[in-house]
Amino acid sequence: MKLGGLHYVAGESIRELALKAVFDSAEADVKFTGYTDPVHVEISAGKLKLGSKHYESMGSVRGVVRVGDREIAINGSGWQDHSWGPRRLSSNPAGRWIFAVFGSDLAFSLYVLATAGQTIIFGYVLHNGVVDPIEMAETNFTIDDDGISARGCDAEIWANSGRAWRVTGETIGHAPVGGPGWTGDGVHWWMDGLTRFECGGRIGGGILEVSTLKAPTEAIVDTLRLP
Repeated sequence: MKLGGLHYVAGESIRELALKAVFDSAEADVKFTGYTDPVHVEISAGKLKLGSKHYESMGSVRGVVRVGDREIAINGSGWQDHSWGPRRLSSNPAGRWIFAVFGSDLAFSLYVLATAGQTIIFGYVLHNGVVDPIEMAETNFTIDDDGISARGCDAEIWANSGRAWRVTGETIGHAPVGGPGWTGDGVHWWMDGLTRFECGGRIGGGILEVSTLKAPTEAIVDTLRLP
């Protein structure tokens, strides 16, 4: 599939995807390889309305980026997803997301999303080839003085299997993502932080994503008895 300067190519298996991106002064040529088949994740639990279906996978990305005469080799952590169906982004006024990959035997995708007066925790741990759903977690993000950029995390994650992990992270760069809501319910945006993670002495890579409240929720309005 081609769209402007972007060219996507599906691989021989559902775990493979290639992307070539060409811009005026730079280009990227990378290949994603998932460590598992795509995993179904329910993103409309409770009162969240973020789509009808969603799948994702974690893995590795290899390739090259060229900027002018400079060529930079890419060998890092990867994540890809696909969602469809109506999105009510206003149903999720705040949240945290951790995507951390340590290797084909250990990776984390954790969502902690606020909606209608409650916080919903879901996601999974990829552990030795087994997808282990997350049962409970504490992200313990540290937010910078700008009120939106994550400095790091000190997360504790418990899975359905009874296993638990402590994952710490420190961001090394940030970029805002988002735009108008898919259903016309305003502009929604998040801040992603490229992150260096540690878990049990192992080093990994990924992203810390932050969405903070932009306005008081109905529960806050009711508590403060605001007009």
